Amino acid sequence: MKLPIVQTTMSKADPPVQSNNHGLNSLLEQLRAVVHISHDEKGIYQVCTELVLHLAEVESCCIFLIREHDRSKKNLTLVAQSGKEPIARPINLHFGIKNSEEISLTGENSSLKYFHKPIEQNGEIVGYLSISCFVVPAVESQLFLDEATRHLSNIYKQEEIQSQLRNYAERLEAVTSIQRLILQEASIQRISTALARETAFRLSADITLILLREDSNEYVKVTGVYGIPTSRLPKRISRVNTLPGKALRLGGIMSVPQLSSRQHHGLDCLSEFKINCVHLCSIDIGDNALGLIITGYRRERLLDPMQTSLIQDIAQSASVAIASAQKQERLTLYANRLQDLVDERTEQLQFQTARAEEANQAKSRFVANMSHELRTPLTAVIGYASVLADGVFGAINEKQIEALQSISKSGEHLKQLIDEVLNLSRIEAGKEDPEPSRIELFPLIKQIYKLMLQSAVSKEIKLSSTTPTDKYESLQLYVDPRHIRQILINLVSNAIKYTEPGGTVVLYAEIIGDMAKICVKDSGVGIPESVLPKLFERYERGENEYSLAQTGTGIGLALTKHLVEINGGQIGAYSQFGEGSEFWVLVPLIDSSLVTVSSDEDHGQHISSDAISGLNVLIVDDNQTTCEVLSTIVTRAGATALSANTVQAARTILRENSVDICLIDLAIPHESGLELIKYIRGSEHSGIGKIPLIVVSACVFNNDKEASLIAGADFFIAKPFQTHEIISAIRHYTTMTALN
Repeated sequence: MKLPIVQTTMSKADPPVQSNNHGLNSLLEQLRAVVHISHDEKGIYQVCTELVLHLAEVESCCIFLIREHDRSKKNLTLVAQSGKEPIARPINLHFGIKNSEEISLTGENSSLKYFHKPIEQNGEIVGYLSISCFVVPAVESQLFLDEATRHLSNIYKQEEIQSQLRNYAERLEAVTSIQRLILQEASIQRISTALARETAFRLSADITLILLREDSNEYVKVTGVYGIPTSRLPKRISRVNTLPGKALRLGGIMSVPQLSSRQHHGLDCLSEFKINCVHLCSIDIGDNALGLIITGYRRERLLDPMQTSLIQDIAQSASVAIASAQKQERLTLYANRLQDLVDERTEQLQFQTARAEEANQAKSRFVANMSHELRTPLTAVIGYASVLADGVFGAINEKQIEALQSISKSGEHLKQLIDEVLNLSRIEAGKEDPEPSRIELFPLIKQIYKLMLQSAVSKEIKLSSTTPTDKYESLQLYVDPRHIRQILINLVSNAIKYTEPGGTVVLYAEIIGDMAKICVKDSGVGIPESVLPKLFERYERGENEYSLAQTGTGIGLALTKHLVEINGGQIGAYSQFGEGSEFWVLVPLIDSSLVTVSSDEDHGQHISSDAISGLNVLIVDDNQTTCEVLSTIVTRAGATALSANTVQAARTILRENSVDICLIDLAIPHESGLELIKYIRGSEHSGIGKIPLIVVSACVFNNDKEASLIAGADFFIAKPFQTHEIISAIRHYTTMTALN
């Protein structure tokens, strides 16, 4: 139903006058054309008033509309006017759903009549098309006014839609700018600064503050500012009994039109900037309040629905950005803390490594010194025992021979313990590299059998070994000969050690694929099941009474395992406590193209009295006892011994005597044996440069051997030594020199 034109001063009984207007249709066409062609709403309103003014009855025309921000207060705004005099804004008008009652209005001029035509939007009055006339408009004029209000309603709707679109676009742009910061992984400081600037721009605020919660519940921190210098603001604001604290608790938007009317609001810092109106919007993620956006104005300014939606969108996007940045900051802080811990631990590790290396070097020096100090007296013990057994100082009886053999055996046992310690030291330093070659399997087993037979017999243990069949008689291994002998000696020695008198030890071999399995089986005390898993660990020994009563360092099996593994083999054991044990070693069989090394090294201990007859042998050692032992050995073999306790004395002997070969110790005070070796090798013009040089030293580390050989020594014999080693080496190298 159409709302009738409302007349201000004439009665409803006055009949409308007949219109004398010509070209009304033309006016309608112009109105339609303006509405459909123009995109300027304000211009359309003005043109509409001008077209209405063409009606014969109309003296003035105005358009009053309710703007979006005044929708709740129903305030009318004059948007366009034409005519001789302005028309007063309608007052006491009924807004809302149209009814059929006429509304009485009071005019200001008794002769001039005012008519107000409602402009509706979805059944709600949003404005008026108002005219002033002296007579009631004709029917045709009223039809034109009806048409005009319909078009004005459409224009208003279009303007409203465009305003909403602009608002949506503005909100989207604000959200996009914040999301861009998320993608850039911006810091909280950068996000807060951008957020303050963006909010102030979108809401035309005089100032904007971004406040974020601290870990404590007493304060919020100022992280973003726009409109005032940051230096003029406190770094944090109390939450206790203040507006920020209340806004954080309640959430949503809190508006304070008159800040000065509130006591203890906590925003005293804004007073000096004459900020009196503030809006506080909480930044929430879920039920957790992260902070606040505070917009401030110097004059009272309420937020319309679109601005409210805008700041809520900004706050929602900001919550995601801030939460992401806080998480990133925590991760960065955690990563930095981890890095600090890593650096701290690395520094500690480097310090501990340096200390460990220093300790390792100290240990190596200790082991080297211990080896030297122990080998030197052992040389005299074993050497004199051998010399006495040969009857050099006169005939001896059988009991004396047995005593000398016991001395020699004990010395050899002590030497073996020293060798184990040195081997372990070399292994720890990574310097024990195998030198594999071809070695015959069953002659090796026979040799080990011969070497260990005396130990077994002395303990009343039956030692036996297998005899190869024709099929396996020529089998050969590819291992380091020195290592495999030490491995088998260790295993057989352990079997004898842990087998009680009257027991048996069997050494045998079998073939498994391309590997030889060498086994040592005994009827000894056995190994408890709890000990088997850690059997090959260092310093591990049996815990039973019999095992604890045996001598040893507890490193033999660990050393044996390492030697087996660096030669490409495997080692293992089977045992049952109280019923004996079986240790096995798997080692690779040989490729027939490799060089053969004979396993038969069963040298005789007795040296004939003319083995090196006629030779002059220079013995250089700072230990007088060692010099006497060596002198006795070479003299018994027919040579002439010349002794020197210093390098300087050795040089004098070389200049004054004809020397065929030199036996030189390395550890000589003041000048080492290496200096003497270099001196001799550098004296070719004097005729001594080609003398064979044999190092006889307790310095038995690989670097000591390498240094002596590099300096020019021909051979290295470790202390303590066997008599035959010295004589064989002298005879070999002097013969080679003579042939050359």
